[in-house]
Amino acid sequence: MESLSIVSLKEISVDYAGRTILDNINFSIHKGKHVGLVGRNGAGKTTLLNIIAGADKGDSGEVAYQNGLRVSYMAQRETIEKDQTVEKYLFSGAQEIIDILNEYEETADSALENILRNLGAWSLEGNIDKFAKALGCVEGSRYLKDLSGGEFRRVDLCRNIIANPDLLILDEPTNHLDPQAIEWLENYLRNFKGTFILVTHDRYFLDQVCDSIVEVDNGSIYRYSGGYTDFLEGRAERISNENLEERRRQSFLRKEVEWVRRSPKARTTKNKGRVQRFEEQKNVEKPTRLGGVELLLPPPPQLGNRVIELKDVSICLGGKTLLEDFSLEIEAGQCIGIVGGNGVGKTTLLKIILSQLTPDQGIVQIGQRCQFNYIDQNLTGLDPEKTVFEQVGEGNDFVTLGDRKISLWSYLKRFLFSDQQIKTKIHRLSGGEKRRVSLAIQFKRGGNCLLLDEPTNDLDIETMTALEEAIIDFPGCVLAVSHDRFFLDRVCHSIIAFEKPGKVVQQVGGYSYYEEKKKQTLKDEISSSNSKPIAKPKETSVKRKRLSYKEKIELENMEDNILEKEARIEEIQKLFAQPDFYENHADDLQDLQEEVTKLEEEVQQGYKRWEELEELNKV
Repeated sequence: MESLSIVSLKEISVDYAGRTILDNINFSIHKGKHVGLVGRNGAGKTTLLNIIAGADKGDSGEVAYQNGLRVSYMAQRETIEKDQTVEKYLFSGAQEIIDILNEYEETADSALENILRNLGAWSLEGNIDKFAKALGCVEGSRYLKDLSGGEFRRVDLCRNIIANPDLLILDEPTNHLDPQAIEWLENYLRNFKGTFILVTHDRYFLDQVCDSIVEVDNGSIYRYSGGYTDFLEGRAERISNENLEERRRQSFLRKEVEWVRRSPKARTTKNKGRVQRFEEQKNVEKPTRLGGVELLLPPPPQLGNRVIELKDVSICLGGKTLLEDFSLEIEAGQCIGIVGGNGVGKTTLLKIILSQLTPDQGIVQIGQRCQFNYIDQNLTGLDPEKTVFEQVGEGNDFVTLGDRKISLWSYLKRFLFSDQQIKTKIHRLSGGEKRRVSLAIQFKRGGNCLLLDEPTNDLDIETMTALEEAIIDFPGCVLAVSHDRFFLDRVCHSIIAFEKPGKVVQQVGGYSYYEEKKKQTLKDEISSSNSKPIAKPKETSVKRKRLSYKEKIELENMEDNILEKEARIEEIQKLFAQPDFYENHADDLQDLQEEVTKLEEEVQQGYKRWEELEELNKV
């Protein structure tokens, strides 16, 4: 039985810049559902979120809400007053809870006490501190106006989840979060008791937190049960069914048009129904299929044997050591992912390679044939009053890709810009469409060594897939700073991980393999710290004897007893390795460590006792 609908959209339509964004859609969100919203850039995802949140009404249609519904919306663009501290802004997210608390203090109403308990009011301050730390928020005394875009996004995300709403709406919540913060947010949303709907390009994230996916495509919406993987299967099946239906319709029309043209009986009353069915099928619109994205990278000049080499590089910025005795060799054809928290040195490493920063010590050697193309995460340089054609063309009607020349119009079509969009001004584009404009400008500049700083930000899933395929086929070398685990797994040969300031780990393989090795290392360290050497028992001369009945029973049960203890040790060590261990089990740490130590001693003693009994059993 489906749960209660808390938001219902009826016959909603939106037109923008000559395009139909939403076409008479009907859509409901049900209590307790965890919904992911996907679609191409400019398809209408943010527009739909704005309508659900009540920030936009659309051109026509109605929106109905459950009475008393508490909604919290993290939008991509905020128009708030930024002359306030981070602490004040965070607490404003829980203003409704604070107001009820004040009323309760005055009235001591037991009904209010139950409400406050359900809202988590008694642990409000502790939650704010915990959430802010987990999401990497800046200190509370700083002012919003002094924050970078990424810093504000993290604070804004924290404010919205602090509100503990009935309906949480998040637009690209994983942007500007490091992998650890993303894992924390995954765990939080997976266990969120309310309802949420979110837009994200993080495919692993969608699989982890969502129980249904809604796709916005060509003005319509489609629902799929499950996460991102289920969505891919469902979408492929939907398109296949639509194509099959279209082929059947075309076959019917071919047969019927021949009959209508040649049969004089077509005008009789008896056959009017058949003619009417033909007219109905003739007027059915063919399913619209937009072309795929094909990101074009110009063929790069050939690289020499040495591309980039760093030897014992160290650098300290703002009193913080970012690199210490760091060495790196990069060969042609390699794609290396760079991961880590905010401010630990990822972009600093790129700037050292680009000679924009000089290290305090060490050697940086760049191959003579190396030609860099640095694509940063900002959208600087876009003129809001220029059209896409004017912005990307930079005064030219053609783009040169290696030894061939193609029209600028054809080049932009490869980046999925329609004829109408190519003539559209930049300020009318969505964030993802602006990102595609930026990529189109930067990609045509060529180079054989791409340095990418968060290249997947704001891109839709289809464009990210095209970007991944372009990088996989690129014969030069690539260094990519990214928090997108799917992207890192798909394109990278190795990972450079800034685990903390000054500590940098290099690991062959994708991001998932790096994480697996990191957790294994942590488990080994915990196991090693908890293991104490067992004093070797003194050898004594004893007269050998046969096993007693009691010892026979002990021997029979020995293996099961040891395996049971080892299983419990492994269970605790897996618990230690969980990214949210200290959040959920900090109070149990000492007891668990003591239990592991005791069990390991019992296992060692058990093996020795087993050997003794086996020797006696031979007598």
